[in-house]
Order: sequence, then C-alpha cells, then structure tokens
Amino acid sequence: MTTNDIIKEINTIQDSSSYIERTIDLLYEVQLSRGPLIEVVTIFKYEKPCLYSTLKKRFHYDVSFEYDLAKKSLGL
Repeated sequence: MTTNDIIKEINTIQDSSSYIERTIDLLYEVQLSRGPLIEVVTIFKYEKPCLYSTLKKRFHYDVSFEYDLAKKSLGL
C-alpha cells in the first residue's frame, strides 16, 4: 500500500465509531505492507479523536508519536 493510498483512505474515513471496521482494515493493510503504522495511528489520534477512542478501547493501547512528525512522514 503506497503512502498516497493511505492518505486517500484516511481522508475518506470519518470521525465516527461506525468507521471502526474500515479503520481496522486500513491499519491491517498498512501493517502487511510494512507501512508507517504508528504515523497513521497518530494521525487518527489527533484528527479523528472519536474514532481513535474506539480503537484505543478495542486494542488497549496508546500511541506516543509526535503529530507533526507523523504528518511529515506521510507527506501531509
């Protein structure tokens, strides 16, 4: 999965818990392609806080990565 594909998908996902399965699919695809997983999760944490909250509850983890570095890494 290319960075452009990841960015397009992030932009189509809305900040709603109803998008949780689509988000998990995206994260799985990023992980399989050995893409910037932490950066993607960080973008969700800051730009889609409701969705991130659902992810956090479901997977019991928290991400600690600088938001600006994550955006720069993805070319946003």
